Amino acid sequence: MHQAIQHRLYPSLTRRYQAFIIDGVIMYAAFMASEYLVMMLDMSGVARISIVAGIVFAIDPLLVSTSGASIGHHLRGLRIEKAERHQNINIIQSLVRFLIKYLFGWLSLIFILTTKKHQALHDFVSKSVVVVKKPADFHKDDLFGERTAHVTGHILPSAKRRLFIICVCLVGSFLTAVITVNLYVELQCMDSDLCSNSDEILLRIIFYLWFASIAVIVVMGWRGLLWGSKRRLESETI
Repeated sequence: MHQAIQHRLYPSLTRRYQAFIIDGVIMYAAFMASEYLVMMLDMSGVARISIVAGIVFAIDPLLVSTSGASIGHHLRGLRIEKAERHQNINIIQSLVRFLIKYLFGWLSLIFILTTKKHQALHDFVSKSVVVVKKPADFHKDDLFGERTAHVTGHILPSAKRRLFIICVCLVGSFLTAVITVNLYVELQCMDSDLCSNSDEILLRIIFYLWFASIAVIVVMGWRGLLWGSKRRLESETI
């Protein structure tokens, strides 16, 4: 019989980001070490790919599915488990989680700010959650309960629809930033990295605005405030 879900406590975004950075450093070191190993052994082709992929697979997807956490999560006192029960995620969920995490990078973590169970994008897609192992070891500011999913007086679109609109808007935001750079930043700055002071200032402004737009899009999208996935008044469905 599956263990029933009791009261869960979720870590702060800061704690999750720390685990993410630790995992990123370890993954980079493992990748470089595996590349050095295959060069020392004079391996190439399928053998080289197999060695590198095997090492990367072992230190994240395999470790998460067998021990309940990556190295970074273990070091920060966190545990990864299935969203619907207190149980390690399986190897397929772990692999999906790994691929989404490194495909979207830190952008995936923004979803923690708005999802009910404080899930990053890779958690949500793989149907997993990250919880604290021992709440007594955490400061109260690093512990969070489940968010209230219902918005009083409103009905939210499905999670899939909100996620789709968020992705569309994120792509639009990125394209807008790229077009703005191409229109207003000197060509030599982009091609030769020879930027004037005004170009550097403009690039920073564009970057910070784009970064801020990502957070706004994710939060507003998940709360049903974006065009294409707006929440409706309950009175409108009667």
